[in-house]
Amino acid sequence: MSTIKEIAKLAGVGVGTVSRVLNGGQNVSQETLEKVLEISRKLNYKPNKTARSLVKGHYSQPTIGVVFTVAIHPFFQEILKGIYHGLKPSHYNLLIFNTGGDRSDVFNRIPYENLAGVLIVSTKMTPEEKRQLKMNGVPFLYLDYFEQGENSIYLDNFRGGGLAAEYLLSQQAAKIAFVGENTRNQQFEERYAGFLGKLEENGLGIVCRKLIDIKVDMPFDVYEQESYLLTKELLQEKEIDGIFYYCDEFAYGGLTALRELGRQLPIIGYDDILPSKYLELTTVRQPAYQLGLAGAETIMELAADQSGEVLNQCIRPELMIRST
Repeated sequence: MSTIKEIAKLAGVGVGTVSRVLNGGQNVSQETLEKVLEISRKLNYKPNKTARSLVKGHYSQPTIGVVFTVAIHPFFQEILKGIYHGLKPSHYNLLIFNTGGDRSDVFNRIPYENLAGVLIVSTKMTPEEKRQLKMNGVPFLYLDYFEQGENSIYLDNFRGGGLAAEYLLSQQAAKIAFVGENTRNQQFEERYAGFLGKLEENGLGIVCRKLIDIKVDMPFDVYEQESYLLTKELLQEKEIDGIFYYCDEFAYGGLTALRELGRQLPIIGYDDILPSKYLELTTVRQPAYQLGLAGAETIMELAADQSGEVLNQCIRPELMIRST
């Protein structure tokens, strides 16, 4: 088994520097941190967690890690609330990784944390990321994402898109537009496919599809503003009698545009985040809290029994009809 001394020798640094890197990387340059972590991986170094706890003067509790790309979105906050309440009665701590789109440092550090399991929210892991977790005996579970052969609890976005189409059809809409984000993630593809498929079953299609460029660090009020401008442009250019918005924030911008233009037509959002109830927005509800709760319960099961059986659960969305 490799030791800190071996890592220090190969990295050309002191043992104390290696120790600082493995305990969080404070007061260490980025170059040194990456070099030490890379050598640690190559040597398959695994820290003695019990010894580390004794040095710190306590035994640390096992921890569940949660990896978000963006943790501040209301939808993800509801997931996190469910995870928190699911873990609260247990002996597990909760550690949140908010990556902002760059996960490399997170997965470099995960082997050195006292993690009993990891929840990966709304995004796919790379083969290398999976390898790192499996090599260290850390089970993982996808939330809001499905991958064949991996543990997943996911939302039925295809059905949700179909529900959005059914609502607009029930309102006698025939010239329907779609306003979404310019991404190609699993959630977008399935939601859009479900929506378009249901329209085509009824002999219709989409009159116009508008996509908004979204960046990971974009403030959420920009979502609303961009959709507001796009909706005004859309309604002035095309004859539209129904709109499906990919998320509720986009629909809020649409509501403002419709009000300013003095137009009335059925629209529908997606997610059912809290403001939608008070704005009386018809939307497709994703039970985010229940997703987080189920995720917490399942990752604890996986941590207790790593038998290799793959666990999958699909959660169905609901149509929330309100008078907009």
